[in-house]
Amino acid sequence: MELAKNAVFADNVFSFFVARYSSLKKADMEYYENVLGLVGHTPLVKLTRLNKGLKPLILA
Repeated sequence: MELAKNAVFADNVFSFFVARYSSLKKADMEYYENVLGLVGHTPLVKLTRLNKGLKPLILA
């Protein structure tokens, strides 16, 4: 019985994230200048040391 409850919970969580994030476009992505902006999000961080002297924005 507990396994069935866990499976239903997992399905609900998965459905929530698919519904919430499937409509995002690439232009909607956020990134942060440093690690302090990462708390509570699934973040992208700007890698400043890797792109020194280069024009493209490098995110990880």
